Formats: sequence, C-alpha cells, structure tokens
Amino acid sequence: EKGPRISSGIQRAIFGAMLHVLCVAYLVVVASATITFELQGVQSKEYCGDAPLFNGWAAGEQNCKDRCEADHACEYLSLWPMYHYDLNWCRLTRSCTDRQSTRWKVSIFEKHVIVPPSTTTLPPTTTVTTTLTTTETSTATSTQTETTATSTLTTTTATPTETSTATSTQTETTAT
Repeated sequence: EKGPRISSGIQRAIFGAMLHVLCVAYLVVVASATITFELQGVQSKEYCGDAPLFNGWAAGEQNCKDRCEADHACEYLSLWPMYHYDLNWCRLTRSCTDRQSTRWKVSIFEKHVIVPPSTTTLPPTTTVTTTLTTTETSTATSTQTETTATSTLTTTTATPTETSTATSTQTETTAT
C-alpha cells in the first residue's frame, strides 16, 4: 500500500512555507551586507565596454553608485565627468573585460559586497515537520476520504533570537 496521495494544493502549501523560510534567511544576509566601490587605478580614457546593464545620465557619482548597488548583477561602473546640468554619464556592467577608448577621462569602480562574519554561519538550521492525517468514512452509498496535511518549518540562524516559523495546513475531501 502506497499510503495517502498528497494533492497539488497540499504540495503548493508546503512549498510556499519552505519558500517563506528561505526568503527570511536571504534577507538576513542581504540586510547585514555592506557594499563598497573601489576605484580601479586612476582616471583614464577607457571605460568598461562590456554589455551595459544601464547606460545613461546619473545625478552625480553617488546616484550612479546607488544604481549599481540596487542591481545585483552590477559589478562595475564607469563614470564620466560632469557634463551639463550637474549630470554624469554612468555605465553599469557585469564585468570589465572589454575596455573601450573614449576622449574623456573616466573613473572605473568595482563593487564589493562585504558580509560580516556573524552571518557566514548560514545556511540556517531548518526543521520541516509534515503531518498527514487521512480519515475515511464509509456509508452504504459512498466513501468519503479527508486528507489533512500540516507542514511546519522552523528556521533558526546562528543567533537563537533569529527564528522564523511558517505553518501551512491544507485539507482535501474526496467522495467516491
């Protein structure tokens, strides 16, 4: 005997609870990370010619860095000097292997994401408890089966105070 069959609704509920826990663990790491930008050499008449993630005007150096910080794929930014209306040309790229020439002196910055040592103990300890209860009721004319699945996920990071619990219950009734 194979036992009770878990419906797709119950599977979705279990998956949703697991996804919640993973998102909480990811946010703990991202929220505690520090992003810095390191100037690569000195200003030169070259920029990162790799495929751009962004290639346009920025309201100063900090605005260009903020754009790179907000884009997880951005690893390099090329920043042209102020041109007009206090704007800089800003180019964001994943890499900087294809250096291209320009007539202006450009600053190239590399993004560094620094995760403090306290969060390097992740991934967290995760406990998944799934309970399936099947009740079958028979009468002279029909059989009714009720399956209830309860999933509880508990995630504890390095610090006991950082605990996330997600519980999901799904009930399915079938009549034959």
